Amino acid sequence: MTVWKYRLDSDTKYRHKHFAGIEFSSEWGCIRDGRLTIYRGYAWDGCSYKYCVLGLFYIGTPDGPWQFGKPWLYDASLVHDVLCQYADTVPLTKQQVLDIFWDMMVESRWRWAAIYAYVVDHYGPKKFGADQKTGSTPKSLTYYRKLYRQHMSQG
Repeated sequence: MTVWKYRLDSDTKYRHKHFAGIEFSSEWGCIRDGRLTIYRGYAWDGCSYKYCVLGLFYIGTPDGPWQFGKPWLYDASLVHDVLCQYADTVPLTKQQVLDIFWDMMVESRWRWAAIYAYVVDHYGPKKFGADQKTGSTPKSLTYYRKLYRQHMSQG
């Protein structure tokens, strides 16, 4: 059973360098002018995988502790979820989608970004609309840890 933990009350926008020059439109969002807009009413489960037990509590990948009225990875999981939903048609590569998720986790200073990126890289969608016949090669956990440390040391 799919669990929808969150639902947007208003349109949400996110700008990223990988959205530059892309035009895309779907039932739940669009990309234009370098910005992704996700429409009001979009529902998602936060960081996958997650299950609701007897309607009382959730078991699965943590979205992080609450800060500023929402879970730490609320925005990153939202953007990643909608891009994965349209993996076959969104004109981005798997690596670009992973970069966007990574950048959002690092911007929010998510301590476990390396582990989350590794899991998404290895177990998430293998190809996106802009990938050619082969998907990208998943990277090691050491790669993501080193990348995170480099970013944090830069300030």
